[in-house]
Amino acid sequence: MAAAAEQITYYSELSPVLVSVRAAARQQAHISVEARREQLRNADYDAVPLPVDVLTSAQAVVAAGTEQGPDGPSTAERYAGLRLDCHRLLAEAARKNTYEYFPPLLQTFDSERGEYFSHGFSILDMTEAGLTPIAEPEELERRVNERVEEATYQAIGQLAVLGRALAPETEPKAAARRRIRTISECPDWAIAAHQQQSNGGYGGYVPEIQKFMIRDVVFDTATGDRYEEQVGLPGLHITHDVITEVLEARGVEAATTLTKTELHGLQLVADDELLDFVATLDKAASQRHGIPITMGEPAAELVNYQAIPAAARARQSALETQASRLADDILAMAVANVDRWAATGIVGQYVKDILFSIARTDSTQAAAMFDHRTARGLQEVSFLQQLGEYDQAQARLSQVEASAPAPSYCGAGSCGLEKISASDSKSSTMKEMGLDSSTSLKDTARRCPKCSKKEIVYDLKKKVKGCTGCRSTTAFGKSSQ
Repeated sequence: MAAAAEQITYYSELSPVLVSVRAAARQQAHISVEARREQLRNADYDAVPLPVDVLTSAQAVVAAGTEQGPDGPSTAERYAGLRLDCHRLLAEAARKNTYEYFPPLLQTFDSERGEYFSHGFSILDMTEAGLTPIAEPEELERRVNERVEEATYQAIGQLAVLGRALAPETEPKAAARRRIRTISECPDWAIAAHQQQSNGGYGGYVPEIQKFMIRDVVFDTATGDRYEEQVGLPGLHITHDVITEVLEARGVEAATTLTKTELHGLQLVADDELLDFVATLDKAASQRHGIPITMGEPAAELVNYQAIPAAARARQSALETQASRLADDILAMAVANVDRWAATGIVGQYVKDILFSIARTDSTQAAAMFDHRTARGLQEVSFLQQLGEYDQAQARLSQVEASAPAPSYCGAGSCGLEKISASDSKSSTMKEMGLDSSTSLKDTARRCPKCSKKEIVYDLKKKVKGCTGCRSTTAFGKSSQ
């Protein structure tokens, strides 16, 4: 099935050149995975990239600053990339439990290297870094798919003429309007983990609503540059069966027999707009379930699909200040050499704090960011405040914040970081050190480099890393106080 699936498109066959490129890229990706698995067997852990590493972009900013200075062009370009990553992370987390649209993003083609770049970062390198041995075979194969996908785009850029790459030469104008579409559904392993109430995070997926992403890549045939447009949709009604039946009706041969991972591995050549395709999926889901579906959700009113991009831009622009703050926090952790695993958990807590602060002032956003239980809890807090029961309101607020779920991309528990209870013996020691245990996380996995004890704590408000064993402290950013 996998070999035949490489041939599938909407309206035309991939050129033999691209079929060959994709086959070679898939083979090389598996070789890279095996090489890194061997590094793990040899305990060369630092040589193997993390599945999620929030410090990569920040470390590139630090390196550019060391070489060119803080005002150098590469430093500014890479900081803009870090800030874009943070903005996207917040925007996705703020709409975790509902749909969201992301406007086209320019990715430039470097003809000398034959690769695509975003803010100075090679996208080919990003997909290569993703080829890390992962326990879930389904997830590992998706990383391979992404490496193959990027190799396909790289070859198209090198060919320079989109029409020659994707369609018969008799219809170059039609080919120039076409786009390549990738569909990434919520994997079965994440859904199973959620059903088993795993608290280890779901690798960036949102199994609560089986969220899936559709990404369109449109090429500028004159420059080879490309624009990436994306939408995330709940998958409880637009199921795998709905998606594959729509694809088969549009000419994708044997689409209904594809697994989720096989579908993810396809680059489908389309000539309809992204939101027009979403409208088609909504219509098919409505017919299947017998209720109106809009943007993947039951809806009493029809939506104006053309108005969705502007509304998304307005929502996302409101997060710009917080995105800059988050970028600065991550940059400070890179400068302070915070452990990369710990940094992932810390950023997860930062994101939760940012979103919870927004939800406190507007509880109508809480359900999309966290869940309906959090939204109800914040409404109760507001009601208590209106009654003048401020102590009860504060106590209830603390309960709601503690029980609100972490961002899906990483649960703090998966990084070895945990909240510190008031009864924990570390609390009194931290107080003597001038640290606040109520705003801190303790590291249960790593040892202090100075005393070798597992006593590391992070005060997220003061942005200080400490050790309750030897009582050493190190700042990793500007205090939030």
